[in-house]
Amino acid sequence: MFTIRLHWTKEAKAAENGPAADLNELLKINSEPSTDFLRTWNDFKDRIPKDLLCFARDSGGSVYLIGIKEYNLGKIFFWDRDYEADIDAGETPNYDNIAFVANSFTEFLLALREEPDDGESLEDWVKRVYPE
Repeated sequence: MFTIRLHWTKEAKAAENGPAADLNELLKINSEPSTDFLRTWNDFKDRIPKDLLCFARDSGGSVYLIGIKEYNLGKIFFWDRDYEADIDAGETPNYDNIAFVANSFTEFLLALREEPDDGESLEDWVKRVYPE
């Protein structure tokens, strides 16, 4: 499994979950339910902003997204399920629970790193793996 750094906005409550997330599986066409692209899209299409498309999952049920509109085309984001909009209460999906990850799919792949060491916090892992 791989881990990648997340870039949350300062006001994002989802940042409480940490500065990184794991990449568990890429979605596929005609595969088992948990990794099937069409099934996942149907599950998430009303839960994420309309300008994004899911393409991968982490181990906790959150998804990675790629921008599909001119202004965010190809950019990679991470959607945190713990802070999603309450659609049943009339909330509209927005970017409050979405972190920026990379400017392109290639940049996303190049940014993937090994998992944190046992007992290593995500904050310490980010400092070690992504030195400033």
